[in-house]
Amino acid sequence: MRSGLRYYVVLRSLLRSQSHLRRCLRRCRHCRIFFLTHPRNARRSDLGCPFGCREAHRKRRSTERSVAYYTTLEGKAKKKMQNGKRVRGGGGRAAATQPETGALEFQAGMVGYVAMVASLIEGRRVSQAEMLRRLVRALRQHSMARRRRMDYVMAQLQKHGP
Repeated sequence: MRSGLRYYVVLRSLLRSQSHLRRCLRRCRHCRIFFLTHPRNARRSDLGCPFGCREAHRKRRSTERSVAYYTTLEGKAKKKMQNGKRVRGGGGRAAATQPETGALEFQAGMVGYVAMVASLIEGRRVSQAEMLRRLVRALRQHSMARRRRMDYVMAQLQKHGP
């Protein structure tokens, strides 16, 4: 089953079992997908879905603001100064390397959205930290099941050292 279809099956099932959430059902103004919103936004029709449209719209508006600013005389002068610093050198930063933590990474606002939906479903406040722990536990890969124990131990020792 495709993930979009699976999403709608789960959403319909949830709305059947928890009919009070029906008022929180909204349609994204960009991609037209249905999603659950917080009850305080239940009457709004200008919402973007948390699956990427919000972020894309925010980035698009930011770019429009930047373009508008840098076409003014003040913006052109500032951009010329910034470009001059970059050409002379010393103004750029080296790319920061992040240590490999082995932790799962989630999209920025997705954990908050899932925590809000879980709060609506469970009828209690679910914090983002609690939801992050739940997601990590639920999505953790169990690599020992696919390998012999000795192979797993050897791979871990080679990866992290004794």
